[in-house]
Amino acid sequence: MGSVDVVVVGTGVVGMAIALSAADAGLKVGLVGPGYAVPGAASQAAGAMLGVLGEHTAGQSSTADLWFRHQSALRWPGWLGTLIERAGMRVALRQGTVVIANLDYPADHENLDAIRAAAANLDQPVEELDPRQVMGLRPAARHAPVAALLCPQEGWVDTTALLSAMNTATQTHPRIERLDGTAAQVLVTNGRAVGITLEDGTQLHAGAVILAADTATDGLLAPLAAHTGPLPKVLAAKGVSLLLDVPEPAQPPMVVRTPNRDFACGLHLVPNSGGLYLGATNRFTDPTTTDMPTGATAGEHHHLLHALLHQFRTDLRTAPLIGARWGYRPATSDGAPLIGATALPGLHLATGTYRNGILMAPAIATLITAELLGQPAPLPNPYPPTQRPNRPDIPSLLATGGAQMISVLTDPHGNMPYDRDHQLANTLSSLLILAISSHTDNNDHHDLRERLHAIIDQHPTLEGVCRIFDTWETRT
Repeated sequence: MGSVDVVVVGTGVVGMAIALSAADAGLKVGLVGPGYAVPGAASQAAGAMLGVLGEHTAGQSSTADLWFRHQSALRWPGWLGTLIERAGMRVALRQGTVVIANLDYPADHENLDAIRAAAANLDQPVEELDPRQVMGLRPAARHAPVAALLCPQEGWVDTTALLSAMNTATQTHPRIERLDGTAAQVLVTNGRAVGITLEDGTQLHAGAVILAADTATDGLLAPLAAHTGPLPKVLAAKGVSLLLDVPEPAQPPMVVRTPNRDFACGLHLVPNSGGLYLGATNRFTDPTTTDMPTGATAGEHHHLLHALLHQFRTDLRTAPLIGARWGYRPATSDGAPLIGATALPGLHLATGTYRNGILMAPAIATLITAELLGQPAPLPNPYPPTQRPNRPDIPSLLATGGAQMISVLTDPHGNMPYDRDHQLANTLSSLLILAISSHTDNNDHHDLRERLHAIIDQHPTLEGVCRIFDTWETRT
């Protein structure tokens, strides 16, 4: 096959945004990947909340994370306007998000405080609401919110409309060549990335290679370790969302969500012309194995619907369920995206965005295009693939993760008697730390210790701690 200036691997929102940006800058682009609606793709399952403040989480979100999300959000109106003009399709950008807190999750209030502080840091308006007056909210009495915060500039888009417009724009752009296939290998010649090989053996040569292949990125990077040096792992965080047949007039007028919770994103309702969007679950898994089934499971349906009917809308118990979406969000083992040039000349990364890929897409595309053109970065990049921090503080992860695990196990009925969930959380955290750190000649629990080490080595993240529970579950 021929050659291009740059090949972009990945047809999600981030990959297509980079392809369009590079092509608009005059580069000939090869865009490689299956259609955007392929099962398991993160973009097609997303609620497309542009959560600058809503995604801010106490103790987990840095100032750099907050700033980068904010900078990308500022680019969204202009970026979307250009996309609409090129595609000739309507994609509405709507604004307004209400973040609620209830007594089911004590961490809600800490996270709401963090959101207030983040808003002040960015000089963004927020408004305290009477939680009893939040439009589109009708919870069960025991699960009613006790606090509500309006973020009037927090936006969202219709995922289906956005992806359709981006697909049309990339297919019709005179400098973009679409290849419907799967990348199998990055070609390296004389210490430089010079293209890719597809699964069918087709080769596409390029001056630069951009990997925006979501969770498939890790497999493409593995053979390049001698060139790139150590990089964080790209992990798969499976998310499930549901669509309910609720007419638009009966939907909330804006996004209603909780703060992020227990290894996961917050519960959220997103108004949508194709049905009311309910999201979302989160579980780290390996899509190349059978440890977790593909598709939306009965347990995932139950978790979302139970939360919806108790915490948001009891009246939706008769709403028809018209669809389930699922996808693998790309996360990293150090919790931060991978954006920019690697130590291998010609190879750039744009992945690991976790729940923020759609929000970050305009800023990522701008940064990558500037790199390709050899121009100064238009904004600081807090996520370069090189010079990453060392392995996370595992005891700290286990301490926090143990408490969240107890919260997960007591959900959906709340606390244990006498608030003993806190006591149990401390005990469990201590046992987890002991099991991971102990080195002894006693082999009675050697297999268990090895399994725990394997889980932490594979998923050294807070969300990965939740997988440890599976180890106990399979032993009983």
